[in-house]
Amino acid sequence: MKSLSKVCTAGCSFCCHQNVRVHFGEGPAIEKFIKEEMPSQTKTQVKQNLISWFKYFDSITPNGRVLNDADILKFEKQITVERIPCAFLVNDMCSIYKARPLVCRTHFLHDSSELCNQDPHRNGDIAGIEIQKQKFVEISKVSDMLGIRLLAYAVQESLGLNHTCKPVGLVVTPTLRPIV
Repeated sequence: MKSLSKVCTAGCSFCCHQNVRVHFGEGPAIEKFIKEEMPSQTKTQVKQNLISWFKYFDSITPNGRVLNDADILKFEKQITVERIPCAFLVNDMCSIYKARPLVCRTHFLHDSSELCNQDPHRNGDIAGIEIQKQKFVEISKVSDMLGIRLLAYAVQESLGLNHTCKPVGLVVTPTLRPIV
């Protein structure tokens, strides 16, 4: 990734206003970072952000059944339109940057930073998407769990939350498939 040209810079957080999905194998590394390296003040802020995220998620997703792919995709469109930030975005910086998810590590834009405010969720560079596909396969080979889940679901317990999460069925990985 370091060798690829990109317009992304520290403090630019336009693309951080969306839902983030993680591979099951990434959760433990993020949780370890939270427990061992994240400053307590940051943990407090992230916990508050996560509570707000869950409140928003619970208010716009259906109740009483397992959420399906269409429910999650509808939620993701809504969160993007309303520019709801990732719970780990603190002062326009990623609070888990060292342990950030693969989807975040491999998303970058190379066209123009001026477009980020107008369309922060435009397709990233195909080279990053290809690296993401390759790394996802590698993670799947070493992880005893296969699949993708919502980042908030993966880390809520490590922040001391005991939120009753809505059940989610099979979750697709939209960044690993062409967007039409």
